[in-house]
Amino acid sequence: MSTVTVVKKRVYKKIPLVIRNNLTTDQKKSIIKFIAKHKKSVNKTLKEAAKAAEKEAAKAAKAAKAAEKEAAKAAKAAEKEAAKAAKAAEKEAAKAAKAAEKEAKKTTVVKVNKEKRKPSPFAMYMKSVRSSVKNDNPDASFGEITKIVSEKWKMLSDDEKNQYKVE
Repeated sequence: MSTVTVVKKRVYKKIPLVIRNNLTTDQKKSIIKFIAKHKKSVNKTLKEAAKAAEKEAAKAAKAAKAAEKEAAKAAKAAEKEAAKAAKAAEKEAAKAAKAAEKEAKKTTVVKVNKEKRKPSPFAMYMKSVRSSVKNDNPDASFGEITKIVSEKWKMLSDDEKNQYKVE
């Protein structure tokens, strides 16, 4: 009750002095009641507006969260696409490398002729005697012919072996 009285006194003081002096007590009471009711409805409207603003803020926050989630999903999708593109590029590079390797194998490599070693005396002896041994033993295999030639080589003297040396 003390707050109502305080409100009434404040409202009453806001009414100009000329009007206050010319009003009857009933008129003053009705004006104070009218102002108090009006003030209540204004307060009620303000509270409702505040609640509505809070609801709008909550909706905006939810919308912001949803937009944030959507952006995160889009970023993930873009990241996956980038990873796929990178893998595809890597595969293409590997294919290109394999193709280049095959192409490099196909091209003939010109080898620089190295100086050949001189044939050994046994190789020179084999070259000269092999055809006669093959004619003498037509059914003999390559290995058997080589054995026969090597036995003949062992029977030769050092002087005879020296004449097959290439200088």
